[in-house]
Amino acid sequence: MMKSRILLVFIFLLGLYSCHDITVGYLETDDALYSPDSMVVRRELDPIQDYMMLQSGADWASVKISGVIGTSPMQYEITNVTATDGGDVDLFMEQIRIIGGGRFYFPSKDIKAPNGKYKLSIRITNPGYSSELKDIFTVIIK
Repeated sequence: MMKSRILLVFIFLLGLYSCHDITVGYLETDDALYSPDSMVVRRELDPIQDYMMLQSGADWASVKISGVIGTSPMQYEITNVTATDGGDVDLFMEQIRIIGGGRFYFPSKDIKAPNGKYKLSIRITNPGYSSELKDIFTVIIK
């Protein structure tokens, strides 16, 4: 009789525990980083250093972020930008974009933002999870 009560209580507690919504998937960003963690955007392209960009008309592009693991799909968004050394956040935000893999793109022509350093913070989101990475990348316009 006592064993059946203990078993009944155990089954009841197990049933209560299983009623909680458990978020499926995961997102780990503790080791997230860009290597290199900055990108220099030159207004005047150098014929030697920037030969490929001159030929293709491509935009400036960062490497993708590394050290992020989790359930797909992952979405990336810029959450904050701070500007120093004469930068203008509003003009910079008109042209910077972030896409899959956390890659940043900035135009190589018609740069509106003034010269300066721009520190970017991003948010990575996937089903059920979100993580903000503050001041993780720097764009230097000169």
